[in-house]
Amino acid sequence: AQPDDEDQGQTEEELRGGNALVGISDEDPEAFSSSDPIFGDLKSKMHIKSARFITPYDVMDRESDPVCATWLGCPARSFHDWLDAVSTWEDGQPGVDAYVTVTFIDSPNKVGMVHFKHTIEKLFQAYGGEGTTQQTVLGRTYNLNRVKYWGVANETDLAPSYTRSNPRLAARYFITAYEAAKKYCKGCVLVAGEFGRAPASAYTQHGYIHEYFDEIKSHGIDPAVVSMHAYYDVNYLSTVESRRFLKHAKGMFPNTRVWLTEEGTMLHEPKFDNSGNRPRQIDAAWTFERLAHLRGVDRAYFYHVFAPKQNYADPYQGPGRWDSALLDWNNKPRPAFCVFTNQPESVCDGDLHTSPY
Repeated sequence: AQPDDEDQGQTEEELRGGNALVGISDEDPEAFSSSDPIFGDLKSKMHIKSARFITPYDVMDRESDPVCATWLGCPARSFHDWLDAVSTWEDGQPGVDAYVTVTFIDSPNKVGMVHFKHTIEKLFQAYGGEGTTQQTVLGRTYNLNRVKYWGVANETDLAPSYTRSNPRLAARYFITAYEAAKKYCKGCVLVAGEFGRAPASAYTQHGYIHEYFDEIKSHGIDPAVVSMHAYYDVNYLSTVESRRFLKHAKGMFPNTRVWLTEEGTMLHEPKFDNSGNRPRQIDAAWTFERLAHLRGVDRAYFYHVFAPKQNYADPYQGPGRWDSALLDWNNKPRPAFCVFTNQPESVCDGDLHTSPY
């Protein structure tokens, strides 16, 4: 069962009545193709207004990566293809913003702060702020919308080891990016946290989130947004961790907004009993809806659209490892799709097991 204690903040009933902006997190540019009728239906009925992408912090230095099978194998190409797809989403009509989260997960050796400062400044100069930018990458020229929303950095409480063991170091990466944005990312909003988990122990005096928040506050920074990933709530059919996070985030930073930036029905984790279990997948999808209607939650992002297909290889997770997708590997909709689009369950007959690829 999910860990529980008395430190959960307000009850779900007390917080009912919110109306979070809903986004989709997916690194596949195909997910944001305006010509895809399945996703077009999902986009309009979920009222999706934001798209989220995770990229290495040093993506601009990755143009020469030789393998281009996935967004991680060739991050520079994937980053630009994704931004291009989002920039032309809805056939160029306004209303969808891009949200980019940087990660250190494939940087196992500690990233020096001076190096990170220069690298994030370069990234903000090239892509941050408002308006448009033209970039040429691997022989292709892109006309892109600039990115206003940036997360720094993804799930530092889980990996790599040097941030997992040192929340104050993780916070200092955010602080460095925050200072860089003042100069090179005018109008940008930086998202702190992006925590992979938020159990009760994270808020004790020496708990990860408490120390992370305390480090930011000690530098006089009041973050506009703080975030966590509510997989445990969605898959335990609960709202406990999100309500606890709301209480502590608002307690530390009363003016901050709270985003739940990555949630999905995890087929690949046996302990959640989602694989092949249609009723439980439906309940998990409705739990995402419950989270999106908590007062104080300003945004909620579902991860992700497409299950891994044949020849897909994710160097983070291994082939077929991560699967919380709305569509199976044949692009057939799964139960969560019908929950979000308010369609009969019979329409969503996609395979309910983890992708075989």
